[in-house]
Amino acid sequence: MIKQFLLVALLLGVAYGHGRLIKPVPRQGSGSLNGQANAPVSGGVTGKDWICRAGDAVANKQPVTAGGSLTLQWNFGAAHVGDCAVYVSYDVGADRSDQKWFKIANLPRCKDDNNKDMTIKIPSWLKNGHAIFRWDWYALHIWPRAEFYSQCFDATVSSGQASLPGDLNQYKLNNRPGSLYPANADEQLASGSRGYRNPFGSGDFYMTGPPCAKSYAENNCALTAKGMPGYLDIGAVGSNTGGNSGNNGNSGTLTPAKQPCLTHKVVQGDTMSAIAKFYTDQGKVVTWEEICDYNNYENCNEILVGDDLVIPFKGSACDPEGTTASPQDTATTAENDGSAAELGILLVSALTAFLFA
Repeated sequence: MIKQFLLVALLLGVAYGHGRLIKPVPRQGSGSLNGQANAPVSGGVTGKDWICRAGDAVANKQPVTAGGSLTLQWNFGAAHVGDCAVYVSYDVGADRSDQKWFKIANLPRCKDDNNKDMTIKIPSWLKNGHAIFRWDWYALHIWPRAEFYSQCFDATVSSGQASLPGDLNQYKLNNRPGSLYPANADEQLASGSRGYRNPFGSGDFYMTGPPCAKSYAENNCALTAKGMPGYLDIGAVGSNTGGNSGNNGNSGTLTPAKQPCLTHKVVQGDTMSAIAKFYTDQGKVVTWEEICDYNNYENCNEILVGDDLVIPFKGSACDPEGTTASPQDTATTAENDGSAAELGILLVSALTAFLFA
């Protein structure tokens, strides 16, 4: 009985191994909500959960000192490559889709700082009172697709100003056709760069995102300043017309290339052949062998519940006959994806051998 309990516990831990902000405590509280709080947001970059995973303010607010510092910590059960950022909004009573935001921090390669206390500097020009702080993370382990995560926490700002600066550019995150952020790397930015860098290739590093407010110079803000490869135009002050999905005033309209890759979350009872049939029944051309090989499984008969499998169907950006290489097949990588899912596979295999030896 103890052995079976250990196996079930381990499987559950791997299935819910994504990531979330844990300090300050976000609106959802300190628990994982059975894996929901650390799973990718519903609706991707066009959904309300990308703005804030929880929409309702909470009474327990984090004290924040304008001109001071703030300690953040995130927990990635699966430490995927990608970047994080921090935004602020004072539209505390508005619906999430109507809230306007501004960015104060870039947190590049945030998996490298997993479970660490990380300090950011807070602008001195913040307004006193109730504010919402937003942390987000785009994960690129399934590039050219991306997974998106966010959490918000309520804060009380002190030692700041009576009002926000008049030249502060605030903007909605998904009020446009599509979203401020590209949905995947197959969308082209104004700079000509892909929507998100290839973390498994040999190209230059860049971070995708809008500029920090008021040309703020702290917290790695230079990475998304105007002129940088991953810069997202937010339009003029007060216009709220920036973005990257064919909206008015956008000089960097995104143009799709191949069809975006699809991912399949493994559930109990799935097999490679059943997964392949599910997609061929939808008109996709893909074999179970291609799915197995692309996802670098040594034993195609042993797949892990909760794993995200890339479906490399013909005509997609992950087509094995195309030019995009499988991240796992790339011999030299610019960034190491320390995914706990891969570790979980090894642990489950070892524990299973122990249980049934």
